Amino acid sequence: MDLNFKRFAALLFVLFTQITVAQEIKVTGSVTDKAGLPVPGANIVLKGTKEVTQTNFDGEFTLNAKEGQILVISYVGMKTVEIPASKSMKVTLTDASNELEAVLVVGYGTQSKKNLTDNIARVTAKDIQQVPVANVQNALVGKLAGVQITQTNGKVDGGINIRVRGAASISAGTQPLYVLDGIPLINDDESSNGAPTNPLLTLSTNEIESIDVLKDASSAAIYGARGANGVVLITTKKGKEGKGTFTINLSQGVSEPTHKKKWLNAKQYVELLQEAGRNANDLESVEDELDFLAQGTDWRNGEINTDWQDIAFQTGYTTDADFSVSGGDPKTKYYFSGAYNNTIGIIDSNDLERLTSRVNVSHKVFDNFTLGMNLSFSRSIIHRVQDDNSFSSPLQSVAQSPISQARLADGSANPNTEYSNYLLAKDNTFWKTIMRRLTGKVFAEYKFLSFLKFNSDFSYDLLSQTEDYWQGKDAPFMATDGAVFATSVNTENYISSNYFTFDKTFAEKHNFNAVVGMEFNKYNRRYQDVNSIYLPNDDFQTVDGGAEVNEGHGSETDYVFVSQFGRLNYAFDNKYLFKASIRRDGSSRFGKNNKFGYFPAVSAGWVISQESFLKENTILTYLKLKASWGKLGNAELGNFASRQLYQPNP
Repeated sequence: MDLNFKRFAALLFVLFTQITVAQEIKVTGSVTDKAGLPVPGANIVLKGTKEVTQTNFDGEFTLNAKEGQILVISYVGMKTVEIPASKSMKVTLTDASNELEAVLVVGYGTQSKKNLTDNIARVTAKDIQQVPVANVQNALVGKLAGVQITQTNGKVDGGINIRVRGAASISAGTQPLYVLDGIPLINDDESSNGAPTNPLLTLSTNEIESIDVLKDASSAAIYGARGANGVVLITTKKGKEGKGTFTINLSQGVSEPTHKKKWLNAKQYVELLQEAGRNANDLESVEDELDFLAQGTDWRNGEINTDWQDIAFQTGYTTDADFSVSGGDPKTKYYFSGAYNNTIGIIDSNDLERLTSRVNVSHKVFDNFTLGMNLSFSRSIIHRVQDDNSFSSPLQSVAQSPISQARLADGSANPNTEYSNYLLAKDNTFWKTIMRRLTGKVFAEYKFLSFLKFNSDFSYDLLSQTEDYWQGKDAPFMATDGAVFATSVNTENYISSNYFTFDKTFAEKHNFNAVVGMEFNKYNRRYQDVNSIYLPNDDFQTVDGGAEVNEGHGSETDYVFVSQFGRLNYAFDNKYLFKASIRRDGSSRFGKNNKFGYFPAVSAGWVISQESFLKENTILTYLKLKASWGKLGNAELGNFASRQLYQPNP
């Protein structure tokens, strides 16, 4: 009897084991977007456990789970879904960029879109990376309501004008404040060649997670004296919990000049000038001029018909290559990336080559204490011909006569044209600009309680730029056997930020979020330039090759900001919303009697669709009424505006 019982118990154990094992399945699946394209790097979490995986380059994943167990699938910019596990799964993620649950960056914190009372526009990495462009701002064109983005010229290094709800000043700066991961970026145009250079060329689109633009006074008031022209908050990508992933992207773009002007051809040009000569009773002088421009060619029969516009323009190309490695566990998260961009402009002899790299790492030392570091480096080289104040820039050539040869039979540039031939500058000069940028941030976060934390950040931004302008002995207007002009400017920005954040919900209806802190910002700029002349020959292309250094300049300047700020958000039952903020900014830029300024703001919102009379409405699903007021300042007025009567001797 005892033996039979043991056998029966053993049989039950085997059956129980088989049932348990049968519940464990190997889940295989794929994740795509609504267009059917694979989503690499999507997070798949086994709900209630620490089991995590990510999709590969083809959007595929495998995971061991019990049948019916819930999988949580998420990806940045897309709506998170929860699906029961099965052996074979196909998951489609939809765009969440307009979802009310989206979390926006608001300066020293974040806020859900549904509780927002300010006017903030956002684009995500998915929006930015759709078009291959050389700079971040061009990727925003047409994607942000109320934000006007224009490039000042057609060069690859062309400066960018951004107007957030129009220009806020006629005498001070008009560009918005750019903040990268909490670091106010240096945005000074240091160009010496007559065409603005865009200092944000140093950023690569592949490293950006999202861009939030604070458009109204209420949202930008947290940045006080620097928020009058709007604030652009740039957030870079970070590692996520899960298996490490490696991604690589390659893209190629082509650009062509459009809306080109129609100019006179050789026959029309000759006919027009001869008619003018006859009308002035001076045909002989006109034909002498035509003989000079033709330089021995038969202009009467149209032997030469030069299209100078076609020579000045060219087909442009953009090549992008980037990679990233990211991942993490419950304690440490990491993100590494590198990018290469090579852009050849549509204007002759204008190109850009850029290398960027980024490291973002965070580590949870204790459950309530996190340390981290963000570090990036960028190096950009820009080539172009002449400066925009010269008569020998490429597009000046459209004024040349079509009966003049662009180049002579031996291939050299024709020196006998109506105006200076820009090809002489192309063959005998160069203007090279190198921009280097280093940004870094170390940060710590300590949670005193689940609803109270303290953040301390120290950040650094260095923008270094050099320019080298060489002119050989055959360069246009050259009278000194060659010349070299070189500039060097180094700009540094140190920022220390410390702030407390309180976030707690009482009685399930009253949500309070408060931020209070201080910030210290020190800026330093050092500039030098030098010019040398009388070079022995064209092989000498640096300053020390000249026999005489005939000119040089130098300057150094700095300024300081000391700020305190606070913000309170209150939401009652997700229907009635209120926000108030204030910032006190003090700066060495301001006058003796006006060292500090106060910048308050208030806003409120009413989610009407949550009221009982609209809550069940199937047509109008969400309706919110908002109102806001704020006071802003514009500190972009130079370092010594309060001492404008003091000037150095010329």
